[in-house]
Amino acid sequence: MYFKKMSLHGFKSFADPVTIEFDKGITCVVGPNGSGKSNISDALRWVLGEQSPKMLRGGKMDEVIFAGTDKRKSRGMAEVTLVMDNSDGNLPIDFAEVSITRRMYRSGESEYYINNTQCRLRDIRELIMDTGIGVDGYSLIGQGKIAEIISGKPESRRQIFEEAAGIVKYRSKKAETERKLESTTHNLERVNDIVTELEDRIEPLRIDSEKAAKYLDLSSRYKENEINVTLKNIEQNEIQSVELQNDIDAASVVISGYEEQRAKLESEIREKKDRVEEIDREDFEERDRIMKFTSEMNELRSKVALGREKINTLESNIKAYGEEKQILAEKLEKEENNKRELETRLKTLSQNSQNIESDLETVTNELKDAEKEAAENDIKFNRERDQIYELSMKSSSKGAEIAGLIQMGASLNQRLEAVKDVSVDDEDFAAKASLEAGLRKKEIYEEEKAEIENKISKLKSQLQEEISKEEKLASELEAAKISLSEEQTVKNMLQQLEDSYEGYNGAVRFIMNESGIDGMYGTAGELITVPRGYETAIETALAARMQNIVCRDESCADKAIRVLKKRKIGRLTFLPADSIRVAPRKSSVAIKSEEGYIGVAADCVQYDKKYEKVVEYLLSGIIIVSTLENAVKISKKAQGFKYVTLEGEFINPAGAITGGSHKNSSTGIFDRKNRLNDCDSRIYQLEKEVLQAEDNLQKATESKIDIEDQLSSAQSDARKTEIDLLNLEGEINEYRLRMARHDESMDRQRRELERLEKEISENKDTVSALEKEKQAMDAEIEILKTGVESMISDSEESRKNISELQLKQTAVRIEAESVRGEISNAN
Repeated sequence: MYFKKMSLHGFKSFADPVTIEFDKGITCVVGPNGSGKSNISDALRWVLGEQSPKMLRGGKMDEVIFAGTDKRKSRGMAEVTLVMDNSDGNLPIDFAEVSITRRMYRSGESEYYINNTQCRLRDIRELIMDTGIGVDGYSLIGQGKIAEIISGKPESRRQIFEEAAGIVKYRSKKAETERKLESTTHNLERVNDIVTELEDRIEPLRIDSEKAAKYLDLSSRYKENEINVTLKNIEQNEIQSVELQNDIDAASVVISGYEEQRAKLESEIREKKDRVEEIDREDFEERDRIMKFTSEMNELRSKVALGREKINTLESNIKAYGEEKQILAEKLEKEENNKRELETRLKTLSQNSQNIESDLETVTNELKDAEKEAAENDIKFNRERDQIYELSMKSSSKGAEIAGLIQMGASLNQRLEAVKDVSVDDEDFAAKASLEAGLRKKEIYEEEKAEIENKISKLKSQLQEEISKEEKLASELEAAKISLSEEQTVKNMLQQLEDSYEGYNGAVRFIMNESGIDGMYGTAGELITVPRGYETAIETALAARMQNIVCRDESCADKAIRVLKKRKIGRLTFLPADSIRVAPRKSSVAIKSEEGYIGVAADCVQYDKKYEKVVEYLLSGIIIVSTLENAVKISKKAQGFKYVTLEGEFINPAGAITGGSHKNSSTGIFDRKNRLNDCDSRIYQLEKEVLQAEDNLQKATESKIDIEDQLSSAQSDARKTEIDLLNLEGEINEYRLRMARHDESMDRQRRELERLEKEISENKDTVSALEKEKQAMDAEIEILKTGVESMISDSEESRKNISELQLKQTAVRIEAESVRGEISNAN
């Protein structure tokens, strides 16, 4: 079995559909950084069922979908298909080629396919289980995975070995079966709790069943009697029907006469309606003509008003045009006088313009001659200046070269003195001292390294202990949370039974849940709190009176009874708390000292003071005794009381005894209330245990983190010490090499001295020659500077003359332009 090909579309950087063929012999995918190699391995993990975005180098799973660029739109889904060769039958499916497809949309929905058939992720995992190609298998090895396997826990390596051995499937099935068994066990426990609660309801349900059977019998008899009554009524109705038919026939004759009269009246009404319609039509036509004439008259009135307005406008215009004509005639005469004056002025300006043009031409010629002479002087000046600049640059270059040679000579002298001062013997002595110091330092580093390694070993041992302790505390915390969750589940179930008045009849549940009935305090069994151990006795003593409802007063009871009658739900007994009458309690002083005597039932329970009369009414005449034998004895001494034992046997005042065994230890309503209280105390204790376990786990985790930090610091110190040792060994080797190069250094020093002396001599000769050349150049520069200064004086005089001519030319041009403007205005 091997991978044949993989198709990608919209996955990460693969915006367009891409198919990668994995022919036999391909062992790797290579390419430059950023080309998408890692995206191929991510696609392989993703299609095989990877659910962690971090393993795919992302923050959220929808980041695997192509997000788009500046030039390309994003994709709406990502799809990867992996085709595997199954010709050897390693995969448990009857196909020689198997394709696995995973598709994800931006909405978060995912789809999985095996050979283009939709399936679950679980089906894909079961298909590739024990083949070694799962996301947790050994066939997908990413960066750092090998180091993680080698340095990881034995349990992690064991998973890989189990995958290779092919037993993961069975271990997974075993774990799943154990989870199902555990879940089934919890469900059975809850079912047993429910069965226990329901067993107490069997006896009342049996009684209700007998009543229901009796009701069905009476109902069937009622239906038979109802049918007989109905048949009798049908016979009487048939007789009445015959009589009514005779009356109908007689009435039909009278009705036919009335119908003839109605036909005549309807004919007359139709004729009158036709006449009314004709009159309405004529009236409508007359109104239409009136509206038309009115519209034409309004239109003519508008036209007349518009004509009058136009006449007024034309008269105003004629008057204005006459005034404007007179003004224009006066303006024409004035313009003709101006024209004659302008013609005289134009002749004078033309003569002045000819004189100015002549002066302008003379000034322009003089300016050209002056500019030409100045340009020739500038060319000559620039040539001389460039020559001075070139000679100055050469002189400066020579000066810089001389300064550099002088500085180089000084450096050579310093180097010569330094070489002479260096003593090879001193260097040898320093190298020996450094070597000995390095060896001593190496011994110190090795001792420090041994101490750090010992410390690391101890910290690893402590870390392992802390990890074991943390795992144990985490297990204890999980167990405490499970116990708390189970206890809360039991409490919720009991509370639901309590809130829904489970165990009470339907009428009680209706009244207590009906929001429109106020003043209902609760049932007798709900308002009494029974100590542990007395539940059976009190429930037996109350019997059906536990279903009695305690209310505020008689009006509340009356309102509730009317609702029960209206809805036909059933019957109930109501106990008004403020008006119920209680008989004086009989004295039980004579039997208090008798064996087995516990007390009056009303004194053995707890209740709110406002229900004192109700509790006295219900329980003041009942004595609780430990056993039936003691109850029989006491009942013979003090008659007139009811006696009940802790196990539920009952002796009434007449001497009748009721007893037997319960099918289970639950005693119903009172036991459920006590169990609820026990659940509260157990939940409180378990919550404290969970908080303590969380605190212990946090402390253990902090201790583990502290040890990990110490271990990391120690390992860092160890690495630093190793680096220092390596550096020190390098220095020691360097000192040894320096010792070995002792003879070579002496020869090199002698050759260096000879070379430096020769270079110093050559440097002095070069400096002397360059100084002579520089002096000749400086003399030539001084001669050229004298000629340039004379040229500068002549050039300044020429520029001054040119500026005067330019000013004169500008003034003549301004005067000429002024004359031309006056001539133009005159024209």
